[in-house]
Amino acid sequence: MKTLRVRLLFPVTQPSIENGKLVVDDSGRIIFIGKWDGKREGELITWDGMALPGLINTHVHLELGHLKDKIPKGEGVTSWVKRLQYERAMLNNEDTKRGIIEGIEKIKEDGVIAIGEVGNSFSSLQYLKNTPFRVVYFYEILGFIPDAAEEILDTSLNKIKHYQSLYPEVKFNLAPHALYSTSERLIKLIFSRKEFKVTSIHIAEGKEETQFLLTGNGPWKAYLEEIGKWPPDWKFPGISPVLYFKTIFTSKRTVLVHLCNISQYEIAWLKEKENIVACICPRSNLYITDKLSPIDKLFKGGMKISLGTDSLASNRNLSIRLEMKEVKRHFPSIPCEEIIRMATINGALSLGMEDELGSFEVGKRPGIILSETYNPEEFVMNEDKVCVKMTE
Repeated sequence: MKTLRVRLLFPVTQPSIENGKLVVDDSGRIIFIGKWDGKREGELITWDGMALPGLINTHVHLELGHLKDKIPKGEGVTSWVKRLQYERAMLNNEDTKRGIIEGIEKIKEDGVIAIGEVGNSFSSLQYLKNTPFRVVYFYEILGFIPDAAEEILDTSLNKIKHYQSLYPEVKFNLAPHALYSTSERLIKLIFSRKEFKVTSIHIAEGKEETQFLLTGNGPWKAYLEEIGKWPPDWKFPGISPVLYFKTIFTSKRTVLVHLCNISQYEIAWLKEKENIVACICPRSNLYITDKLSPIDKLFKGGMKISLGTDSLASNRNLSIRLEMKEVKRHFPSIPCEEIIRMATINGALSLGMEDELGSFEVGKRPGIILSETYNPEEFVMNEDKVCVKMTE
């Protein structure tokens, strides 16, 4: 048992508490939160700063870490994917290991308690096994040929079953990659699997995707033809990515990753859906397309927004605190308290772990960040000067 007395307690889902008190049991589970009352249970820790829940990186591709600095900036999503596939074909196990470990070490520095790892090789799991993170693994599925949908799904389910037996501590989910790489039939099959609580999909990331769905042409069609994955009888929907997604969406909780190209009408529709959470990866978007999601409009529109770093193939490091800083730098009207919310409780919602993580509430085990500052704005904006340490 531990009692924490702290200058500022930042619970996330309720107002901040000055001269706060937090009591946790030996597993890190919260059993009391409130004002300091002079009483202690177990070891007393006094902290002259701020305490807040562990951060959450909703969307990261650790397995792509070996591609750092190998893909040029600003050439668009299609060009980035083509270069990615070329570089992955040159895969070296030692390089892969080094990239994953580098990514993990940076994530640890930020006070991250959980990650949404996205991949299709399962290669990062052996390195995540002995980390402090709670891991949700989104197994990313591609396949644009509709007739292959059932076979792809069956193969994917068998792989997940195998890796679940090896890593029982990991929560696995199925995730269609994108609307331009996963057929509508396969996406609907994935959404229908009730044993998986959450799914995610890359959507509205670049102009090539919009062109493809509106006209059936452009770089994505050329690329699918080039790799022999083009269904000649495919009928393009003639609508934007988000509106196309609207025709496929079920009630399953879905994380929409990127959302760079989105209208006010589409934001209003998404806001109505309780089971949709946006995940924005600002620095990755700037790296690939030099365009940001309209995070201010998403926020004003009432959408739940979480944050991710994406991969080292499109980012210089995997710091979720730098993503927070980037949001504030480009959208100064968004309060820092809300940006912290994006990296805590909204991240927990994105991973289907809101009952365990993301806020200081009795019964949760969210991890505790002890920050030298007691100012949320300083925590968000001065990641290089404000040291943090993580404790259960």
